[in-house]
Amino acid sequence: DSQRLDANGRRLANTRAKNTRIQLGAPELLPDLEAGLAGAAAGQERTLTVNYPADYRQAELAGKAVRYVLSIRKIQEKKLRDLDDNFARDLFRLGSLGELRERVRQNLEGEDAGRVRRELEGQAAEELVRRNPFELSERLVEYMLQQVVREQTGGREVGEDLRKQLDEHYRPGVERSLRRELLLSGIARQESLAVSDEEIAADIERMCAADPRQASRIRARYQSADRRRSLGETIVERKAMDRVIEAAQLREEPLRAPEPAAAR
Repeated sequence: DSQRLDANGRRLANTRAKNTRIQLGAPELLPDLEAGLAGAAAGQERTLTVNYPADYRQAELAGKAVRYVLSIRKIQEKKLRDLDDNFARDLFRLGSLGELRERVRQNLEGEDAGRVRRELEGQAAEELVRRNPFELSERLVEYMLQQVVREQTGGREVGEDLRKQLDEHYRPGVERSLRRELLLSGIARQESLAVSDEEIAADIERMCAADPRQASRIRARYQSADRRRSLGETIVERKAMDRVIEAAQLREEPLRAPEPAAAR
């Protein structure tokens, strides 16, 4: 418990705080408070002065020296769990600590491979768009731009000036994304790329294996036919990107510009 004191050491009314937990060594703990509690024992009462920095988050305390009387109710020691099989089973639902370590190793390797893949895809998509210019339907661009702005503003109404700024900010990204999507869709049609139910199921299981604690939630999410169809479209787009990357160099002749889908 703590209570502020006035200049004469009297307790100030309405300043008492009960059952406050203080963790020694925490980065946000003020140095005067940590020093004043060092070596404390349960049942003790200590008086100390805390000097608050000028930029302290509570304006009424910023830059001030405040005296407190503290009553130490109890001392607790924070202990980390042993890294053993029980730790792996209880927190990660894995069979053993060895399995957890292997999963961590795979995740780290997967993150590194994923980063390289994203960089490669970004470079390939940029070159694909550069070599295959075509005009986008303004109606489609406006439709997608509305969706992006609505998502970024949480569906709130915004003023005309702010809306114009948001449109200008997000339009280049929307156009770039649409061109990438339409070109990859065109490649998928030209190459007759498709996805099977087995591939969709395997992708769902891959996501579950990457996050075992969320496996049941992931499987439940993809019970929806719409979500499975959307995942299938993503897999087909991934296959189209694989074709672009595997080609080693993009073809010099431009692809025929795909017909833009009508905005709904």
